[in-house]
Amino acid sequence: MPDVVPGDLVVVRFSPISVEKLRETAQEEYADRERRAQIPWYAVSTFAMRIGSETDEELLARLCSEVLPTSKNIHVVTERLLRDAGFDTVETSPPIHHYDVVLGDELRDLDVERLSQLFMEGRRRNLSWKK
Repeated sequence: MPDVVPGDLVVVRFSPISVEKLRETAQEEYADRERRAQIPWYAVSTFAMRIGSETDEELLARLCSEVLPTSKNIHVVTERLLRDAGFDTVETSPPIHHYDVVLGDELRDLDVERLSQLFMEGRRRNLSWKK
């Protein structure tokens, strides 16, 4: 997990995070926003929470239990890392704790590949996953 300090927004993406799946998800988000007459953007769905006094593990366990995890692996980054890589995070609840990682109004392969790599580096076991 990346270094996290109090106040950081910890961003979690459930599997899959392959380049192909992220591209497909971003295209679906764009089309969905157009259908709802919202400003369209390419984005990837994530869940996030700000860390307070709890440990990283406690925050991840709480987040995963509150959003009904969909896979046994999670991919963790911080908003800071995403911003440094040129990506914005926008709260888009509901559902609870839902955020989009925005790729912009143009879908570039390089951006999708960079985002996939960021998530891959934060891969870990989902401790809330029912075995």
